[in-house]
Amino acid sequence: MATLVPCLDALRSEFNRNFPRRDKSSDGWIGDAAHQASRSDHNPDSRGIVHAIDVDEDLRAPGASLRECVEEVVRRHRAGRDNRLTYVIYERTIWSASYDWRPRDYSGSNPHDKHAHFSASYVRARENSRAPFGVEDIVTQADRDDIVRRTTAAVVAALSDRDKQADGSFTSMIGRNALDQGIPPANGVTPRWAAWRVMTDTRTRIVELESMIEQLQTKIDGLSRTASAPAQQGY
Repeated sequence: MATLVPCLDALRSEFNRNFPRRDKSSDGWIGDAAHQASRSDHNPDSRGIVHAIDVDEDLRAPGASLRECVEEVVRRHRAGRDNRLTYVIYERTIWSASYDWRPRDYSGSNPHDKHAHFSASYVRARENSRAPFGVEDIVTQADRDDIVRRTTAAVVAALSDRDKQADGSFTSMIGRNALDQGIPPANGVTPRWAAWRVMTDTRTRIVELESMIEQLQTKIDGLSRTASAPAQQGY
């Protein structure tokens, strides 16, 4: 009985988790009669393992596209961060390890304009790795909406409670405390990794800006003291 190579099973699962409503009409893995009549990674090898999957392009997730997912997967391979795939085909374009993952025109009979094709390596260690491919780093519009909702609620709560600042600084309640309120899961629901990463990155940037504001405030206070000091008359 044919089985799908573990790394591609992980990639398909990653698409399913990230885009649970996606269309699967053009999905596929094991080759049909047409594939079986030719050499194809969709056909089981001597071990009964299939080394290819097709993923439908309709993710049904506003703000995200299959093109973006393909480019992220390819980018990781081009940068040497991944080596489990041998080539990817989508929208008449092919990216392959043998050409340093540079895009080239694909002239096959199937333009792959309804789905993307992913072919996996036959190296055992690469086959068996179920590490993330980067698909879950794609931020959807729902993620953006969640980020805005969480962050806005946290900042509003902070601004309405300025007298309870932890360290008495000019920005601590707006910065550290507000983002700390926004990052933890709301109502016990952990945001998907992409949304979580953006929020934690936002907190880091807020803290950096907070430090700059503190420095500017110190300079302003110093200038104010200098301007209000009585002038010294010379004799």
